[in-house]
Amino acid sequence: AYPISKKEPYSGEVFYQIQKDDFELLQIRQLFGCGARFETRKDRKFRLAFSFGMMADHEKVKNINHNVVIRSTNYFSLMHKTDKFNTFAVVYLQPRIVKPSDFRILSEIVNEIKINKILSFNFTFTYRYDSDTPEGVIKNEIKTTGSLKYDF
Repeated sequence: AYPISKKEPYSGEVFYQIQKDDFELLQIRQLFGCGARFETRKDRKFRLAFSFGMMADHEKVKNINHNVVIRSTNYFSLMHKTDKFNTFAVVYLQPRIVKPSDFRILSEIVNEIKINKILSFNFTFTYRYDSDTPEGVIKNEIKTTGSLKYDF
């Protein structure tokens, strides 16, 4: 996020993402977009933010032609930090502009337990829903991961 002013709660965002997922038969997905972000003060232990914007979504799914669509991209996030425990949660809603019934929802919750100053354990829960998936690809996905994090 690029702040318009350090005193103001709003900023601009530009993003690019590329991914591949054999489980979803996804050979490539590229996202490119921009938007506006509004956030509570960053010096607080509990922070909220929301954003709205537009993105180009390019996908190549196995055995299906390339597809490029324009989507609205919107999210709501919250973060709570303490000395020993951090929580971050975000929910994205990404409807297609010309066909709003084609939409995606992604939610991610990360809980970080600090073991010491440089080492922590992260537990992540992710839920993904896509209303318009190709045949053979599931609409709902739930994933949980655990990881150790080392801060340099």
